[in-house]
Amino acid sequence: MNLALFRAFPNEHLFSLLLRLYKLSGYGDFITFQKNVGIQDRFLHANKVFSSTAEKLITHLEDRDETIKAHSVVPLWQMSVGQIIDVEDTRLQLFNHMNEQQLFGFDTSWHSCKKCRQDDLVTYGTSYWHAKHQLPSVFECYKHHCTLDKGVEPVKNLFTEILPHQVVAWNPVLSRISGDLKCWQSFVWKIDAISHNQPSTVADIKHRLIELLGLNIQSLPKRKAICELHNPHFESALGPVLIKYIFRDYTRSTQRGKTNILSSMFANIHKAQGVRNPIYWVALAYWQRAKLGLN
Repeated sequence: MNLALFRAFPNEHLFSLLLRLYKLSGYGDFITFQKNVGIQDRFLHANKVFSSTAEKLITHLEDRDETIKAHSVVPLWQMSVGQIIDVEDTRLQLFNHMNEQQLFGFDTSWHSCKKCRQDDLVTYGTSYWHAKHQLPSVFECYKHHCTLDKGVEPVKNLFTEILPHQVVAWNPVLSRISGDLKCWQSFVWKIDAISHNQPSTVADIKHRLIELLGLNIQSLPKRKAICELHNPHFESALGPVLIKYIFRDYTRSTQRGKTNILSSMFANIHKAQGVRNPIYWVALAYWQRAKLGLN
């Protein structure tokens, strides 16, 4: 099958397109279909962007720039990488994700909007997974502004071959939405919009934050001291509702030691391998948004 002959639906996530094409192909199993198009991936998660799978799908489709912007969450991840993921850059598979799925308070499974599902079934005869519904920590539809849904049995991996209309039952991703969470989501959407239209601005935020917080130093003990100084202000600025929503550690009734997000990012003696989820950097930018000119 020549993937270049097929077009993604509006804002269809790349992995949703791969799954949908498999269902149209007549192949007996998903992995055999993948091998036929030069892909082999059993882990198709909503925010997995650094992989040969994503790279090959982007390469197969006609307009690389449009594909990255309209059919993936790649632009937001420029904030974590600290550099522009250029339209000619074919190095997505050279980066690695950190294993962070269990660190967040918000749901990380695949999300869908009821109205989008209904509209898509009428318009296209099928539903599909929208890329913007998968932006980390976002809980409302970018089109209808209604609360997004997650499966009662969460769809964590599209290798299970499930499109939205095939999910048996849904729950809202959030049952109570506070003003703090609304403000946060607006900020995430704002950063995502900038990542599409001014990628150099988003890529530079990471470096500006490091400079602003005085963390551009080599000494680990000095960085740790700075993190200990700043972390209470970071926690206070986000507030208890938002910080629990973002970081799961703050929801635990008992903690082994005190949670310090800044220390985990900048002063961890066990240096983590891979690229952090951009939500860490978005949270820091939200705290420092006035100084960054992002109000």
